[in-house]
Amino acid sequence: FIFLNQVELRIDLYLKVRTTEEMSNKVVIITGCSSGIGLSTAKKYKDEGYTVIGLDISQCPISDIITFYKCDLSNEKEIVHTINNIKRLYQSVNYLICSAGIFFDKQRSFLDNMDINEWTNTIQCNLTGSMLIFRETFQLIQKAKGDKAVLFVSSDQAQHPRCKNSAYAVSKGGLITLAKVCAAESINYGIRVNAIEPASVRTNFINRLFETEEQKESIYEKENDKMPLGLIEPDDVAELIIFLCSEKAKRITGQSISIDGGLYI
Repeated sequence: FIFLNQVELRIDLYLKVRTTEEMSNKVVIITGCSSGIGLSTAKKYKDEGYTVIGLDISQCPISDIITFYKCDLSNEKEIVHTINNIKRLYQSVNYLICSAGIFFDKQRSFLDNMDINEWTNTIQCNLTGSMLIFRETFQLIQKAKGDKAVLFVSSDQAQHPRCKNSAYAVSKGGLITLAKVCAAESINYGIRVNAIEPASVRTNFINRLFETEEQKESIYEKENDKMPLGLIEPDDVAELIIFLCSEKAKRITGQSISIDGGLYI
């Protein structure tokens, strides 16, 4: 009886260790990991036992539990240098999530008065930076065993642009096309590539628009009232990302999925 119990215990421990090792061998890179959608996604992946690598220009609040690199995603040299450092530590990457982005909330203008720096910087960070991250990590993703996928975080403004947000809307529209191009060029390697289009989410993007807590809560109430299913939280978006970057979505590629709380229906 004691012998059988010991055997069962060893089998149970073996299975637990094996499951943990298999999960820990899965590596995910997340850009924009220091706040909002990227931070929420990084936390969820870490809780599920993945090896999480985070990139952001700002310090990450969970840098003590993930592998964090401070990186300006509008700077090609920094991206190349950072990914080269990652290649020295990891042989492969299963998932790449590009959620970093900027939004010129204080200097927005109509196109007929567009500041070229606002336009160039937005496109460079939101669109070109995502392309560069994909380019530099492509070989790492190819080498991954099992499921492998890439996810670009676009915006509802890609399909429903608003005035004085032209640079942001164009950059996010470009991400959808980028996802489709990457999907076509990656499919023979078994890599799936998709995009998502969140509407307003309770993140720093909105927080930066207003100075007081009363103003922030007021806009959140207005956005919540617009959405029949309620204002979107970062965790809502993170759950969609994790689904699309999983074997549960193994037949989905080259798509852009909206998450808008019923706003446009």
